[in-house]
Amino acid sequence: MAERKRSRSYGLPAVLAGTNHLGKQLAAKRRAEANEGRLEFEPATLGEPFRRDLTELIVEAKRHAKVVAVATFSSQLRSGQSAEQQLRAAESALYYMPFMTPSGLIAAYARYNQVIREVAASTGAVLVGGEEAIPGDPEHFADSVHFRDPGSEVMAARVASALKPHVASLAR
Repeated sequence: MAERKRSRSYGLPAVLAGTNHLGKQLAAKRRAEANEGRLEFEPATLGEPFRRDLTELIVEAKRHAKVVAVATFSSQLRSGQSAEQQLRAAESALYYMPFMTPSGLIAAYARYNQVIREVAASTGAVLVGGEEAIPGDPEHFADSVHFRDPGSEVMAARVASALKPHVASLAR
């Protein structure tokens, strides 16, 4: 029996939905390039509710698990990239957070990673660091924050490396 080819929908609703999504992406890109109407914040004050919630989560998890690990946040967006590369790397993040800028996102990601490190240290959780080990490029990231297979492989290696010293305690 011959395989049926999946037909593409070219009806008006499908065309309008695709056009609307593309229009939103282009508008978000124009807003990012214009750098207008952006949120300004002090990175040092960012993340305190996150700190409280993460601490609470880890403390509760430690009641049920021998080893609790927490990973720093990797993104495609990097401070060493050109302005054009940063806009491209931040495209999906800016779509969902149009009030941010690439530099604001970089500062926010760095602050959250700092909080993750501090909470891991204060709670005794295993820290999975090395967020920069995953190259900030389209080969490793499908969008601003989600990995492709090569990014997932590097992330798995980060986790395995951090957990390896604790394997013996898990066997007990």
